[in-house]
Amino acid sequence: MWGFIMAIDIISLKKESHLKSTWAGSITVSDAINQYRIFLNSSDWRPGMNKLCDLSNFNFKSISTNVLISMSLYVQSVYESHNLSSVKLTAFCPHDL
Repeated sequence: MWGFIMAIDIISLKKESHLKSTWAGSITVSDAINQYRIFLNSSDWRPGMNKLCDLSNFNFKSISTNVLISMSLYVQSVYESHNLSSVKLTAFCPHDL
């Protein structure tokens, strides 16, 4: 298991071939991309891992569309570099988006 404490915490469950990311508080573009860059360059990430995002403690009012677009473009570039065409993603979000 691997994780770190910041705005985004990522735990890798390699045996189950998935990861869980927990977003909390306010997150900037650099926070989001840096957290994922660290994880995706670690030995705990495997191409094709499915993802569960826990957004239950995330402050949606603080996020801009730029954060989501930048994250999407970054993750897409990583997936393309590993020839991944699809990954399953589930988001737990008990509040209105």
